[in-house]
Amino acid sequence: MTGRTMGRCKWWSKERGYGFITGDDGIDIFCHYREIVKSDSEEKVDLIEGQRVEFEIRDTPKGTAAAQIVRL
Repeated sequence: MTGRTMGRCKWWSKERGYGFITGDDGIDIFCHYREIVKSDSEEKVDLIEGQRVEFEIRDTPKGTAAAQIVRL
């Protein structure tokens, strides 16, 4: 499954570097910090609960996950 989707960060663990995004369709999806698009000056980025994001949905060996997450 692919395509760009809009949503909000539902929950984020800064210590673990992962959390969940709720898509505008109401479905929760796993997200990992490695999939957050960052600028060249940023080393590691985090999401903030409630933050709007745009992302792709990908099927992975561990299940469905968000990819190419853009913070809005």
